[in-house]
Amino acid sequence: MSGLLLDTHALIWWSARSPRLSPSAHAAIKASPGAVWVSAASIYEADYKARVGRIPPLPVPTLEIVRAEGFSALSIGELEAARAAAFVCAHADPFDRLIAAQAHVHNLVVVTKDAVLSEMGARVVW
Repeated sequence: MSGLLLDTHALIWWSARSPRLSPSAHAAIKASPGAVWVSAASIYEADYKARVGRIPPLPVPTLEIVRAEGFSALSIGELEAARAAAFVCAHADPFDRLIAAQAHVHNLVVVTKDAVLSEMGARVVW
């Protein structure tokens, strides 16, 4: 597998057409039709944070956004879980750890503004 893996904020900003998404991140997503993935962790994170008020409400559930944008959902398997648990960095966010692990396992580039993912060895674009 190759392509892009969107961090949660990148997915939300892409779908909202937000100027907070960097021009290079926007160009990378636009140039990768059919090769853009969204982690099951991001689907959970966005819907959960919207429900509890940590981010603004989403217009529709995240999985609907993923499908409407033509992206593919990426499940979390035992290899990704084990890799996420094995990171020795201090990053405590379990969602980011899973996304970085999925990027490693599936040879994906993460679209993220979070520099900590590159500290975990993930290739990133922003």
